[in-house]
Amino acid sequence: MFRRVNPQELAISFLTIPGLRPVVEVHAHPSADLAVLKTADVNTAGIEPFWDVVSNLSIGEEFFAYGFPEDLLFGSGGTPARLFAGHYQRFFDFDSPHHYRYVAGEMSIPCPAGLSGGPLFRPGAAVMLTAMAAENLETSLWKEVEETEGPDGRPVRKIAGEGRVNYGIAVILAEILDWLNERVPPRSPDSFLRPPIPTR
Repeated sequence: MFRRVNPQELAISFLTIPGLRPVVEVHAHPSADLAVLKTADVNTAGIEPFWDVVSNLSIGEEFFAYGFPEDLLFGSGGTPARLFAGHYQRFFDFDSPHHYRYVAGEMSIPCPAGLSGGPLFRPGAAVMLTAMAAENLETSLWKEVEETEGPDGRPVRKIAGEGRVNYGIAVILAEILDWLNERVPPRSPDSFLRPPIPTR
């Protein structure tokens, strides 16, 4: 999506600041489903950035994630954000049907509308990012097979019903940290990857 979008068609909304900030630059990752958006307004007053990206993830690790309810997205009001919780089930090289490729974390929860693009972070250290929610991976849960007799008398089997389950897929940020730091300088006070440098 971000490879084809016009920056003038985008704006960023912050939970703690009213209004929208126009986007002036879009830096899309060459393979992952992720982009860095730059706004014209560099004033960060009222914004609490994430400090760093976690690099020591493990299977079973818990995460929190922020998403936005569909009623808010479509303009009918509602709470400003929805908190999700889950754990990582596995990490793997993901070839997305949307033509992205990246190291992914499979979530124990699905990724509904409004969660895609949201941050995943450690429950005990809310300033530490682990990943960004991207999409769903649909898998078969069960199949009901019916067997009938064909015209030639041989048995014919067909699937009469099937249950499916979705698992959310997240882009693991530690795997693209060099790319992120080139676009969000680590020593910048506006960086979401590092805390501001203390001043005396």
